Order: sequence, then C-alpha cells, then structure tokens
Amino acid sequence: MSVNPPVTVQAQRPSAFLRLLRVLRERWWIVALSALVCTLTALAFSLTAPKEYEASASLLFRDPGFSEPLFGSDVFKPSLDPARESSTNLLLVESREVAGAVRRELGLDESTSDLLDKVSVDERTNADIVEIRARDENPRLAARIAGEFATQYVLFRQRADRRKIADAEELIRNRLEDLPPDATAARTQLEEALQRLIALGAVQTGNAEVIDRPEVPTVAASPQTKRDVAVALFVGLILGVAIALLVDFLDRRVKSAEEFEELYRVPTLSTVPQSTFAAKRKTMHGAPFEPFRILYSGLGFLSVAGPIRVLMVTSAVAEEGKTSVAVNLARAVALSRRSVALVEADLRRPSFRGHFGAQAAPAGLTNALVSHQSVAELIQHVPPTAAFEEDEGSALAGLGDQPGMDGTIALLRSGPIPPNSAELLRSEGMGQVLEELAETHDMVIVDAPPLLPIADAQVLLAHEMIDACLIVARVYKTTRDQARRTRAILDQHRIDRIGLVVTGVRERPGGYEYYERLDGDAAAPAEPSGRRGRRKAAT
Repeated sequence: MSVNPPVTVQAQRPSAFLRLLRVLRERWWIVALSALVCTLTALAFSLTAPKEYEASASLLFRDPGFSEPLFGSDVFKPSLDPARESSTNLLLVESREVAGAVRRELGLDESTSDLLDKVSVDERTNADIVEIRARDENPRLAARIAGEFATQYVLFRQRADRRKIADAEELIRNRLEDLPPDATAARTQLEEALQRLIALGAVQTGNAEVIDRPEVPTVAASPQTKRDVAVALFVGLILGVAIALLVDFLDRRVKSAEEFEELYRVPTLSTVPQSTFAAKRKTMHGAPFEPFRILYSGLGFLSVAGPIRVLMVTSAVAEEGKTSVAVNLARAVALSRRSVALVEADLRRPSFRGHFGAQAAPAGLTNALVSHQSVAELIQHVPPTAAFEEDEGSALAGLGDQPGMDGTIALLRSGPIPPNSAELLRSEGMGQVLEELAETHDMVIVDAPPLLPIADAQVLLAHEMIDACLIVARVYKTTRDQARRTRAILDQHRIDRIGLVVTGVRERPGGYEYYERLDGDAAAPAEPSGRRGRRKAAT
C-alpha cells in the first residue's frame, strides 16, 4: 500500500473576543452568581451599617499685606515653591496640635487619633482654598468638628505669627537697653521699628480666614444604598468574568470543534449535536440523521488519495460516541445503495446490542479469529431503517440471509469476549477477515476500541488493510492532554488519512433542523421545537 502525505489542517484560532463570548455563554451562571453575591453583600452592609453625616468648612489662604506699608517689604515672605507651601498648610490643618485644641474646645472624650480619623482635608483645584470635612454619626457634632478645625487652625496660625513678632519685639528692646545714652539716632530708629512691630502684631490674622461655616447635614453621607449596590454589581460582574475565565483556563476539556482541529491537526468532517443522541426516535429523515449524511459526503475529502475500502472508527477515551457514529455512518452508506459491512471490533466492551437488539447467536468476530469460522456464516444483514430503541430482536426480524444485498448493513458482531483481545486483533486472521469483507462490500467500517485505555485500537492501526481512520471526539469530555496523547499515537503509525467527527456540540438556530423530512417524502421547514430531552452520554 502506498503511503500518501498526511491530511492535515491548520485550524484558525478564534479571536480572544469570540473565546470570551463562548466562556460567558457557557459559564454565565458564575458571572450571575458573583454579581448576586456582591450585590446582596453590599445591600446587607448598607442596610445594617450605622449612618454617618458629613459637614464641611472652607479656609482661604491669603496674605493681607499689612507688613508692606509698615516695613516697606513683606516680613512673612511666602515660600518660593507654592506647591510645597500648599502641602504644608494641608498638613498643618490636620496636625495633632490643631486636633488637640479642637478636642479641648469641644470637650470630646475620644482620643486625638480617633478625632483625626473623622476628618479629611482637600485642596480645591487651582485655588488657595482648603475644604475641611468631618464625619460623625451625630450630624450636629460633625458640623461642630468641621467648624472648630477651621477656627482652631486660624488661631494656630495667628499664635505662630504673633509669636514671631513678639520674639522680634523682645530682640529690639534688648538692643535698646544695650545702646549708649548718646546713640540718639539708633535709639530713634529702633523705637520706630518697635512701634511698627507692635502695630503689625495687632493686625496679624495668620494669613488664613474661614470663608464657609459648616451647616448641620440632614442627609447621611454613608451608607448610600443605591450607589453601593451599583458599585457592588459592577465589581461582581468584573469578578465573575475573571472567575469564569480562570475556571475555563483550568478546565482541561476541549470545548469546540476548532480546538479539536488544532490539537489533532486534521479536518472536521462533521459535527453531531447532542440532541441527535438524545432523540427519542432515530429515523432516516430529518435533523437527527443529517450529520451522518454530511459525514458520508465528507469522506470524499479523505478519498482523494485513493478509495477508502476499510475505515476504522475510534476515539481517545470511552463515551465519546464512536459506536453511534460508526453505526449511523453505516446506515448512511447503506442508504446510498452501496454495500457496507459493519464490524464490532471492540472485543472488551461490545455495544452493538444497544443499537441492533439482542443477537440470535453469540457468534461473531471472535469465532472467525479463533475457530476460523466462515465470515459469511457469521454476518447478519440488517436494514438501515431498523429502529434503534424498539424491542430487542426487532431489528433482526424478518430479514433473512441476503448476502451482498444493496441497502442493508452486513453486521459482524464481536462474539464471545476473549481473554486476549489484543493478540486476536494482531493476528493474521484479522487481516483476512477485513480483506474478505472488503472484497464483497464497497466499504467496511470497523468500530474499534478507544486508543488510550487499551492497546487494541493501536494494534488495528498497524493493519495494512486499514485505509483511513475516523477519530470521534466529544466536546466537554475529551481533555487537551488526551487529545495530544492520541495525536502522538497516530503519528507513530503509518496511517495517514485521518478525519475528525466532533460530537456533543450545541445546536444553533438555522442548523440541521432548518429542514425536516415530513411523511418520508416532502421536505418542509421544521416547526420551532421546544427544549430537547435531557443530555445523555453517547455510547
């Protein structure tokens, strides 16, 4: 058999925005729960927290310029750095000395540190005005604290400036006492300076004045229930999105067909909605069967390098839907009037019974491999229209033996479960069985075991008779690590034509249900359907 270049695809990764939308659509409950918890917490805190009232007073910083006419220059020359001087004033307003004076004046029992915790000082932009805010559970006390801080700061500055003038006065008086009696001119000059200092001290205001007296507040400043709830809702939404993204990142399961294509590096031939496996009655018509018609048509992508006579269907792990895909693909081939053989090669956990009912005799592939019984004698011909969920045995009723009959499925069951399934599948007899079936049928579909748990499927991959391999992967079941390990196993074998079927996807509006087959003949738009049945794991 000639080896052809592997059929691979370069899957285009969805944008970050589309991935975010997918995460929000799938994990919306995390976002909603986070927003609800944050909102309820903020509401409970807002309703139980004590009310606090805020009052404010304003100070204006300016130099009245009294020293200029008295001395011809500014005695209290301001700092050359206005920003530094402004920061100094802010620190002085809420200094411990001012707070101590307020505490003594109001007769408060609380400490100076507790008093300062109730006060905040802010400078208005592009203005020499400072706003003093005070908060307290008592609105009157809040107004008194704000007003007293403003008053005590002005008094503090006045005392500081007058103390400077007093020190200058004392210095001049000491100089006058030290002058000799005949120093008339110097004495006159110092006495004039002393008089000006006395006059300047009398008009000293501390370069600050109260321009806005606080009013007793009537509305509580906190808590603000509407604002707190709105902020909590916003924070809860942001936190919920972050948690959803984190959970999605930590979740190792593959969640889209595009991600499967990227991991397996093969094309997706068909996607099978979860509703297909959950349908109560599987028919040859309508939406549930359309994915398998599409899959059969998609096999042409793999047959470019040559006809596919023997197709192996497997998956990474169990319960991804490989048997359902193999059975329905065989039905699609049979409906195209081509002869198809379906081989149950999962000798450890056979599951055809759930699809075709109880077999008449416990004979099958194992008998052909062990006792070299004729394959033709072991085959059962099943019509593709047999219902899957009818009473056991009904799928085989009234069929008769019609070898090679077009439109039927030549079914080769697993037979008795052997103790050495891998050795049987590795034997030459397995190759002979596949070759015999390939000579008498247009296509042979082999339902193989999963690749990762046991070695049976890897043994089948090594058979020369296997022309192509169909990997079945289920979203929210297969993990990224399992997909990478499966891809590594495939790379180790000579198989080069590989296709992908993704099961368990969510159905979208306008998908397979857009057209329904009615009465088995005419096609008509499907009526809007309700929610599908409960999600059921595919075999």
